Amino acid sequence: MKEINLSLLMKLAWHFRISDDDWSRFMRAKFINKVGDHCCGTKGSSIWVGIRVFLLSPRTLDGLLCATRTSCPPASQKVPTNKSCYWKLPNDGEVKINSDGLSRGNPRKGGVGFIIRDHNGTVLRTYSKGLGTVTSYMAECSALLQGLQDATSNGWLIAWSESDYAAAVEVFNNDNVPWQLKGNWEMVKTKIHQIRISSTWREVNFSSNQLANRGAKLL
Repeated sequence: MKEINLSLLMKLAWHFRISDDDWSRFMRAKFINKVGDHCCGTKGSSIWVGIRVFLLSPRTLDGLLCATRTSCPPASQKVPTNKSCYWKLPNDGEVKINSDGLSRGNPRKGGVGFIIRDHNGTVLRTYSKGLGTVTSYMAECSALLQGLQDATSNGWLIAWSESDYAAAVEVFNNDNVPWQLKGNWEMVKTKIHQIRISSTWREVNFSSNQLANRGAKLL
């Protein structure tokens, strides 16, 4: 049905664009301005939205040819770009904590997860936990903090924490964490010798994302 409707709209647009009968002249006056450009507004029309899809945004070779024939410049499409992203090893003597938190509704039932690795990439710890009703922001901040707490409790005192949630990274780096987490954050800072906190792409952080998803299912 979608293809049939598109075909009918293409035929309709082609007809009012090239024909010289009264109806076509009326349609051109309604949908084309004085300088020959197509109108951006619908002007109360129920068909212009569909016609505009054909005339202004051809997505196939046939649509491009029709738009060219009607002297209608096709709308430019955003070209996707590929970017390389890497997971980097921590320094010798340092552990790296990749954390993630989520909420299934913001706020709704959520979870946290983190994975800790050493400088060889060896997995030292994985962790999942349900949080109950929580916002996405609080879940992300909680995940980052709980990863650091786990590192200190295991005697790893030089840590690199990485999250794909830039807002959480920013508040910890600025020492402006949510008040609910302030006490635990201050305790971590007294125990750990060196902390660095950075953001990364979600594609690099997929392991902790899976752990957070698992944690959200635990409650």
